[in-house]
Amino acid sequence: MPGNAGHCRIWGLRAGSSHSIDACHWSLWLPAAELTPGTNARAQLPAASMVDYLRQHPLGAFHLLCGLAAIIIGAVVILARKGTRSHRWLGRAYLLSMVSLNLSALMIYRLFGQFGPFHVLALISLSTIVAGFISVRGRLPGWRQRHAYLMVGSYVGLLAAAVAEVATRVPGWQFGPTVVLSSVAVIGIGLILMFRYLPPRIHG
Repeated sequence: MPGNAGHCRIWGLRAGSSHSIDACHWSLWLPAAELTPGTNARAQLPAASMVDYLRQHPLGAFHLLCGLAAIIIGAVVILARKGTRSHRWLGRAYLLSMVSLNLSALMIYRLFGQFGPFHVLALISLSTIVAGFISVRGRLPGWRQRHAYLMVGSYVGLLAAAVAEVATRVPGWQFGPTVVLSSVAVIGIGLILMFRYLPPRIHG
C-alpha cells in the first residue's frame, strides 16, 4: 500500500491526487478512487475505517474515550446537586477526563502536520478547567461564581468541539465553514443558557 499512486498519506496528498486535505484526517491509506472529489472526504470513510483507525492509533482512541467520558460526567455534574461528596468526586473525574482530553489533543498533529488552531483551543480549554479547579482550592471571595462559570464554560466548549466533529462528517459539508458555524452556534446557545440559568443555581 505505501508507495501506490493516488493514495492519501498522513501529512498531505501524494502526487497526482486531486482530493482535499480532509481526506488525510484519519491517517489512513485510502485509494483515491474510493473518495469523491469536491466533497467532505471524512464523511465518506466507512464505519470499518473508523474501527481500523482506533485499533491502529491508540492515542486517537484514548482521545475519543476521554471526550465521551467528559461529556457524560460533565452533564451529570451540571445537573446534580452541588456541594455534595458525589459532586466533588464527579468534579474530579470531569477534571481528569478534560485534562487527559486536552493533553492528548496537543499530541495529535494529523490534521495540519504542525501546531494549529485546534491546539490553541486545547490550551484554552485546559487553562479554563485548571482555573476552575484552582478557584475551589483557593476559595477567595467570589470563588463559587468563578468556579461555576469556568466549569460550565469548559463544558460548553467541549460540546462545541463534539458537535463540530460530528458535523464535519456530513457528506458535502466543507470542513472549515462547518467547524466555525457549528462551534459558534453551540457556544452561542450555551452562553445564553449559562447566563440565564446558572446565577439562580449559584445563589439559590
